[in-house]
Amino acid sequence: IANIEGKISDLARLGFADPVKMITSLPAILGYAIANIEGKISDLARLGFADPVKMITSLPAILGCSAERLALAAGIVARFDAVKPYMLGAICRKRRAVIETVAVATPKTWAEASRISRREYAKLDR
Repeated sequence: IANIEGKISDLARLGFADPVKMITSLPAILGYAIANIEGKISDLARLGFADPVKMITSLPAILGCSAERLALAAGIVARFDAVKPYMLGAICRKRRAVIETVAVATPKTWAEASRISRREYAKLDR
């Protein structure tokens, strides 16, 4: 219990408004080192996201993405006119080959990136 309470306290200190809700939606957070979470916040800020805490709050699974995968996915969504937090997480969860194909195609919209992704998955599943 002390470890869980400590994690909740640490997440609150980092700016997360409802750490219990985050942990409920992604229990794996309990296994993440606070230093790694701080690193993910820094990575997202460095990649140009204005409110990394809000982005992670919206999609805690982003914490499970490697810095390299996160940078590649961020490069894709940075081109979009309208960026929603789910977009980064959705791209991060795709197969590496799909992410790379989408990145090379330089889509300008979420719809275009989705079409490229579906087409690439269809090729991979053959």
